[in-house]
Amino acid sequence: MESHAGGYRWSLDGEEVVSAVGHDGRWDVIDSDSGKVAVTLIGTDEENGNRIAMVDHRHRAVATFIPTPEGASIGLVRDSHDRVLMAVRADGPTGVHVVDNDGRVLALASRHRPNQRGLDLLVTRAGASRNETIVFAVSLTLELMRNEQLVP
Repeated sequence: MESHAGGYRWSLDGEEVVSAVGHDGRWDVIDSDSGKVAVTLIGTDEENGNRIAMVDHRHRAVATFIPTPEGASIGLVRDSHDRVLMAVRADGPTGVHVVDNDGRVLALASRHRPNQRGLDLLVTRAGASRNETIVFAVSLTLELMRNEQLVP
C-alpha cells in the first residue's frame, strides 16, 4: 500500500487491486476491477476513545476498529455483536500482524518506510478466504491513524 494522488493504493505485481480516497471525513476503499466502493471508514469519537467504523458494502456488514495501545496490541476489530473478529498486534518497531479469533494469521504488514506514507502488506490465504476487504480496511486504518488522517 502506498500513498498515491491524495489517497492510497494497493498493488500486486505492479497492478492496482484496491484504492482508497478520502472525502467528507470518511475514506472509501474501492475495488479496482469493479470501480465500486467495497468498504467505507468513518472515524468516531466516543467517551472511551476514538473508534473507526468499517462499513463493508460487499458483505453488508459493519465492524469497528478499536485502538488498544497496550503492550504489543494495536487494536481489535469487532463485529456488530461486539465479537472479536481480528486482533492487530505490533511485531517490533515496524511489523504488524493481523490475527483472527482462532489465532490464524490473516495478514502481515511492515512499515519499512518510516518517513513515507505506505506499508508492505501480505494477505495470507486465511485472510483472503476470511474477508480480504476488511483486511485492506484494517491496513488503511493503521496508516490513516499513523498519519492522523482519520479524525472524527
